[in-house]
Amino acid sequence: MQSLAQYSPRVVGAVVSGAIGANSALELHLFNDPAEDVAMTLLANAPDLTMAEARVRFDRERRETYPSYLFDVDDVPVEATVFPVDGQRQAPLSPVTGRPMQRLSMQALAQLLE
Repeated sequence: MQSLAQYSPRVVGAVVSGAIGANSALELHLFNDPAEDVAMTLLANAPDLTMAEARVRFDRERRETYPSYLFDVDDVPVEATVFPVDGQRQAPLSPVTGRPMQRLSMQALAQLLE
């Protein structure tokens, strides 16, 4: 995960809400312009990388599609969605609650786990 630090990773989803199960993926939001740089970093570190698209909603009318990458780290499935750098300012809406997703930095996550 240290190789992703340059992309300001934020943990979202089940890990943050506490609803994580045995088969839950670790969901990350990464930030970079251009997104392809993230793909190159991931390819160098995760040979099982699968590319996909994530469709996210920011309000009632605005939905956008971003590149998403699926891979495993120590047998844990990871889904990393790449947003533009200015995407750090507005979290997409949760598909569960309809409210902005809570995002945790790696530092905040580490503090929670202490």
